[in-house]
Amino acid sequence: QPTKKARTAEGARVTVRSSSKSPERVGLRKEPDRQNKWEREALSYPPIQAATVEAPNNDPDSYPYTPELDPAVLTSLPTCRPANPHFRMSREGDTPSQPIPPHRPFPKGPFQIPPIADHEFRGNVSTNMLETIENMRAIEHGPLLLYLIPHGAGKATNAKGVDIARDCQVFLRSLVFNENEAKPYKVFVHTPDNRDEAGKNSMPFSKPWTFLVQLPNNAEPLKRFLLWQRVFAVSKTVSFTIYDMDAGEEYWDIFPIHGPSVTEDATHLEVLNQKAILLQAIKRDMGQNPAFRTLVGDLGVRNLQHQGDLNAIMDTVLSTFHLERTTADTTDSTDLKTVYVLMARPPTETLEEYSRWKGFFNPLSVYRIALQRFEVALLPTRVWCELCKSRIHCTAKCPWPKTDGWLGITPQDLGVRTITAGDGTVKYVGAANKVTSVPLIKHFREIAEQSSDARERANGKAGKRGGGTQGRGGAQGRGGRKG
Repeated sequence: QPTKKARTAEGARVTVRSSSKSPERVGLRKEPDRQNKWEREALSYPPIQAATVEAPNNDPDSYPYTPELDPAVLTSLPTCRPANPHFRMSREGDTPSQPIPPHRPFPKGPFQIPPIADHEFRGNVSTNMLETIENMRAIEHGPLLLYLIPHGAGKATNAKGVDIARDCQVFLRSLVFNENEAKPYKVFVHTPDNRDEAGKNSMPFSKPWTFLVQLPNNAEPLKRFLLWQRVFAVSKTVSFTIYDMDAGEEYWDIFPIHGPSVTEDATHLEVLNQKAILLQAIKRDMGQNPAFRTLVGDLGVRNLQHQGDLNAIMDTVLSTFHLERTTADTTDSTDLKTVYVLMARPPTETLEEYSRWKGFFNPLSVYRIALQRFEVALLPTRVWCELCKSRIHCTAKCPWPKTDGWLGITPQDLGVRTITAGDGTVKYVGAANKVTSVPLIKHFREIAEQSSDARERANGKAGKRGGGTQGRGGAQGRGGRKG
């Protein structure tokens, strides 16, 4: 090959081969730009953890499905799993300042934190309250606001909303930090105001269940800790999750899929093969829809800054499709059934775009593949957790109450039936709210009354000791105990 003289510093000469394949020229090339925003984001993903369990043998058709060994769990691309908000965990990132003990105990976790879209946080909150929130956030050096979602649902939660807000407020004021000289921050927890009528896109939060936490502007240490710990389960009325108002997350779940061959006792290999053929069929149908291709092409250029052609954009979006194996409940029986939840990363940035994107999946209903029949699960079959608000497991299967030190709401509190096995262990079966609302409200009232009695006894003892309502020993300081 001919050679050229490369320009370098004065007095130095370097010979570089002109062949495009020469090692010297490869080293001089500029690294090409990533093709789209998702690929550029993937550069910041944390390293994928190695499998936490070992396969019992070399035959995946001989042991049950093990999620930790699923290739979809062990890869970042193409499924973009690290970006999937449904798998985010609490206690991620740098550890913030911790509250000074003693304080009421709560389980540390970490917990998988379900996403909640902004339009559902605000869906059925009154217009006046929403305006007040925006005005407060616009104030320079104004208060810090967070969402608080109680672990509960429906009439029972709303019937005791004032008690829940008060008890959570007392608990949050008990968390003190060195940055504030171990003094409590003046925290307020506000109950939500309903709109006069159910707001558009308010389901499933049409009650609503969105409480507000108001912190003083100097309470950054408390805010950082709350957004790091996220989940608190101190008692039946102090059981909640904290959310950032600026998270801006959107759902990846599309719908659950079930069928006669989707069974609980399937082997690992059977599940992997089943997911592969089902995903292939779904991607084929969506990829051949002209209107869907047009929408994805438009969103890919506008929102992903994609530099490829339409086929490349389709490949990028379809590569995020994923089937999450989980359990659904049915509201008309105690039966639980194994299902797959179809997940896909929406290339959207607005609610209108998301609604159009999601609408293209509605016509999908039945797949017959190699004699296997798969159906989109419709009500009464559902995948929804009344406790943690997850969209990828049902209430009876919520993992949170199994956490060591959990003192908060359990599936049984929410009306999920239980059966006791021969070894004495309790198993949850069926959907939530199988107990009617009257007993549930009565149950919450009993809890509140017990908490009130305990509070009065604590206040009485504090009074005899001479501790008032101020300082660390009073009921409103760090010594107060709420139920």
